[in-house]
Parts: sequence; structure tokens; C-alpha cells
Amino acid sequence: MQALDADSHSADILRRRAAVIGFRAGMLCYLMEGRQNKKQIGEFAEWVAEYTFRTQMAIFGEKLEEEISQGLEMATAKGAVESLLDLLPTEFDKSDLIALRVKRKQSTTKQSIGTILLRWKKAGKIEQVEGLAKFRQLKKS
Repeated sequence: MQALDADSHSADILRRRAAVIGFRAGMLCYLMEGRQNKKQIGEFAEWVAEYTFRTQMAIFGEKLEEEISQGLEMATAKGAVESLLDLLPTEFDKSDLIALRVKRKQSTTKQSIGTILLRWKKAGKIEQVEGLAKFRQLKKS
């Protein structure tokens, strides 16, 4: 909550990760202590989470915040609400989708491209034409 109050995306991300690490440390301590001293175990878990958060912020915080800010600026400049499908021509092939994802610095693995196309097909947004690599956008209802 402190991270959201500070309006810091990096602090929010790192605090959530630190909380998971603290929880795991607490559970391990709980099991090793024979389920005794619950108050001390809780305090230990909180200490681990806080220490982890402070260390991660010191090492990664500034760089992560810069990258997040740049990503948000790029998304805003390119139109964050624009979907990839809206940016493709009515008839396109896999190479058009790959080129668009390269331009937007997104993954172009066979699996990621296949997943996108499969989701669009299942949603009724595209249909396959002329073989395996050609597609046509369906009219929006």
C-alpha cells in the first residue's frame, strides 16, 4: 500500500515480490520451529520482506522505474488502446504480424504468434484464408 501511495510502479512491483519472499521465509521458519513461537515467526517474516524490499529498491528500483516510465510513454505515444489487429490490414499473413511485433519490440516466437492467432480465431475476429499463413479480419458486429 505504501508503494501505491508513493505512486511508484517499481516500489509496488518490488514490494509485492518481497512480500512473497517474506511469506516463504516465514513458512519455512514455521515448519523448522515445529509450529512454535508464531508471533516471532510473523515478525521474522515481516523483517525478511522489509529487508528484501529495501535491498531490491537500492539495487533495482531506479532502473526499473525508468524502464516502466519509458514503457508507459511508448504505449501512450503509440496509442495504448490500439490492438495489434487494428494495426494490421484487412488481409494479412503471419509475416505482417511478426513485423508489427518486431516494430513494437514484442516477442516473435512461434508460440507467441500462434497463441495470438489462435485467440483471434476463437474470438471470431479473424478467419484463415489461402493456406496456413493468410488471414482475413472479420467485420466487427
